[in-house]
Amino acid sequence: MKNLNLLFTILFITICFSGFSQTEKQGNWCGTQFTNEIMDRVQISTEKYLQGNMVRSRMEYDFPITVHNMRNDDGSGGANIFTFIDFMCDVTEFYAEFGVNLYIDEILNHDNTSWTTHNALSTITFLNDVDNTMNIYMFKTLPPPASQPNGVLCGYYSPQYDVLALNSSACFNAATTIHEIGHFLSLPHTFFGLEGTGDNCGVYVTDGEKVDGSNCATKADRICDTPPDNNALGGLNCPGGTGCMQYDRDSVAFNPDPTNYMSYFDDGCLDKFTDGQKAVVTDHIETYRQAFLPDTPPNYSPVVETTQLNSPLEGEEKPYDNVSFSWTPVEHASIYYFEINRLSNFSPSFTIESHFVSDTQYNSTDLSANTTYYWRIIPYNGAVPCPGIEVRGSFMTNDQSVDIEDVTGLESFEVSPNPAMNQQSVTVTLQSNRSMAGTLNLYNVTGQLLHRQEINVLSSANLYSVNVQDLATGLYIVQLDFEEGSVQQKLIISQ
Repeated sequence: MKNLNLLFTILFITICFSGFSQTEKQGNWCGTQFTNEIMDRVQISTEKYLQGNMVRSRMEYDFPITVHNMRNDDGSGGANIFTFIDFMCDVTEFYAEFGVNLYIDEILNHDNTSWTTHNALSTITFLNDVDNTMNIYMFKTLPPPASQPNGVLCGYYSPQYDVLALNSSACFNAATTIHEIGHFLSLPHTFFGLEGTGDNCGVYVTDGEKVDGSNCATKADRICDTPPDNNALGGLNCPGGTGCMQYDRDSVAFNPDPTNYMSYFDDGCLDKFTDGQKAVVTDHIETYRQAFLPDTPPNYSPVVETTQLNSPLEGEEKPYDNVSFSWTPVEHASIYYFEINRLSNFSPSFTIESHFVSDTQYNSTDLSANTTYYWRIIPYNGAVPCPGIEVRGSFMTNDQSVDIEDVTGLESFEVSPNPAMNQQSVTVTLQSNRSMAGTLNLYNVTGQLLHRQEINVLSSANLYSVNVQDLATGLYIVQLDFEEGSVQQKLIISQ
């Protein structure tokens, strides 16, 4: 993790860090503080490993992750989920190498501006934690340490709430995530006990791990095959760590190992956990995380097929205020990345909408008239979050809006009550002078399909009930799709 310096002087909610000297160089920080209880667990795990008493009840551990994207009330300001999924491919591949199969079970968006700076973590986790999963909360920013106002807090593991927090603006990468997940699975920093003391290059350290390994199970990270590290802060040559000579308590000189993910070396150096660290992770899962392991593992088959874009067709013209997108399902895909962009190269600066959806359709209601747009679909298997084959298309909008007269025979369309309470059902009433088949769909404002049902409209009054119980307050779209076209009504859900 690049230039990470452990922060023990930061105030957020009830997590309190004790102060150290301010000799740390400014940079990126990890805010995890391990308790004595956790360090005792690590020591016990190391002793089991050294004595050959490790127990592994299964060859592979399937470990679910729930991702929480903390956004503003209007859906802005959240993490770039596309970026997250992209580097999670590397994260899951790294842990899978020693039998820990991390998989994304669910991605949740939380649109609450008061939660975006994690100053109410106790409330956030109480309301949103998903039991028996690794809950990762992604905040647009995390506050810098009081002692280093120019520093950046990259993330932390909170033992108090048993969750991870990531800064989705800085250090948002695979190395940071591997490091913080390592903390969740009981791994300390390699230099534990020397946080906040600077890089200690050329400095004699009065405490810590000896080069001869005689106190390896009781000092520093308590893991014997991680060599001594007196808190080197990166910037050293990789591999080898030359350029920063350190000294243990017996004045024996050494160069720290710059390749371990639980150190503070540059991201480009990091590539491993030691066998001892892997044993600690295994024992932690066996002893404390059995409830996390599902009875039936997910499907780890990679996505290899290509989707087909059904609508809109290439170059097709659509009403600007109602564009329905659909594509064919792909085997093993559990989620699809959907994006609308103004440019054919899909420059991030010109993204109009981007979402991960579990269905094979999407509805957009807020595009501009007389404009050419480009859209793309990328399928993913959440258990193997590596992208499938991307497919792109384009379409144009005209200056026409969708109206009830566009559907022949439809005379009226009402949604009531409106606004509706989120503890009741709403009724969709249609009056038609002819019979026709269609679908009734409910979307949120980001275009995600929440409800879909087939309807057979008779040449009379037609009533349909839609359950909105437990929907969050806000704006939704009720849309009717027929062969001749689509019509929609806005629905407001209140408390």
